[in-house]
Amino acid sequence: MNSCAYVCRLKHDRPNKNRFAYKIYMFYLDLDEIDLLADRFKLLGKNRWNLLSFYDDDHFLFVRQKGKRDRIARATFDYTREYYVGKSTKERVRETLGELGFDFELGKVCLLTSLRNLGYIFNPVSFYYCYDAQGELRVLLSEVNNTYRDQKLFYTALTPGNKRHRDKQKKNFYVSPFIDMDTEITWSFEEPAETLLMEVNSVKDGQAILKTSLAGDRRQLSSTSILLLFLRYPMVPLFTIIFIHWQALKLWLKKVRFRDKSTSDDEIIRGLR
Repeated sequence: MNSCAYVCRLKHDRPNKNRFAYKIYMFYLDLDEIDLLADRFKLLGKNRWNLLSFYDDDHFLFVRQKGKRDRIARATFDYTREYYVGKSTKERVRETLGELGFDFELGKVCLLTSLRNLGYIFNPVSFYYCYDAQGELRVLLSEVNNTYRDQKLFYTALTPGNKRHRDKQKKNFYVSPFIDMDTEITWSFEEPAETLLMEVNSVKDGQAILKTSLAGDRRQLSSTSILLLFLRYPMVPLFTIIFIHWQALKLWLKKVRFRDKSTSDDEIIRGLR
């Protein structure tokens, strides 16, 4: 079985402003194994309520957005909305890779994400590790969400055989009211194995203004391990949304400049013209 969980230490560092770290867990799911997981483990559900549940409709939200949200999401690629209707997450990944121009034969796709906890979900970011039929890691899709339920997909083409992968792209997305829109995102990561490493930074004028890292250790899935993870780290998605607002309050009290979402979205769209 390729699927597992990772117990992670998540760190955020805004130089000279705010820093914090806390522990969470995330699932690393082979999308071809989700039916098997739901059948094998009573605490896991697929597209139905359970202690922990995977829903296809929690992903690829950007293809259902309208107006400004749709226009900003399409800055990555001009997707064809009807291609995604009624399809599984694996099929949507396949459609996305095709629309992006990748022509390799798709093998496994492993999704690093949080699951619904007692029906509640918020994922700041989910990562799709896309392999070819020969087992080489070829593409990383990063599905980024903000607290307004906007979503944008970023993609990174990878060189097979590299131990560490890196990329840099324009952000053009409202993630935080405390970060300018004219910033870049950098990725630095390794293929998940016994350990997990992902670093995502926001960069402006060559300087990192927000450093984020996720480092974790692999846990094999069993009925016992799933229950223990939930009890040890209860309601991770709810904790995440509460913690985001708590950290935002601290930044606001420190008088860090606050950027209005509507104004920021207009700024992004003007920059896309």
